[in-house]
Amino acid sequence: MYAQVYGYVDNCWGAGTNNWFVDNDCFANSDTGGFGSDCSPKTPMQIHDNRFYNRNGTSGTKLCNASNTLGQVPTDDVIIAKGMAKCTLGLATR
Repeated sequence: MYAQVYGYVDNCWGAGTNNWFVDNDCFANSDTGGFGSDCSPKTPMQIHDNRFYNRNGTSGTKLCNASNTLGQVPTDDVIIAKGMAKCTLGLATR
């Protein structure tokens, strides 16, 4: 998945093979979860430049690399604005 907004989900990402998860904003409902990849370098997975959020802004799970960040879930207005911004990309040129 590329450049998506995932709002109010239980888990943003899990394990997989040859998967891509790039440049996403993901707002998890959990206290410390939301990202469950094993970040295995043995497969050609691409997991980078993502912004993960959960209630506490902490996680015991690896984020694969420094380009992925973790923070505390913002207000509903911020989450909705992020989603709406993705929906309106390119509309001005049509």
